[in-house]
Amino acid sequence: MNIDLTQFLIILCPRMKHFEITWITDTDLNKIVRFILIKTLTHTVHLHSLRFNIQYGRDEIVNEIQKIIDAEK
Repeated sequence: MNIDLTQFLIILCPRMKHFEITWITDTDLNKIVRFILIKTLTHTVHLHSLRFNIQYGRDEIVNEIQKIIDAEK
């Protein structure tokens, strides 16, 4: 999953309720989360669930996502 594919899916399916990303790299994580949060105001108003399945669990990734979400509020 990369930012281009994420953008395509969000624009193609504006009424999606759940979005799950199975594979993501650390470099794309920041871009994808910011893009999805920005688009929730206009394109994905029905999105209720966003899930990242990252194969290696690290607390830094969770903290990074939390910081991004807090900054976008």
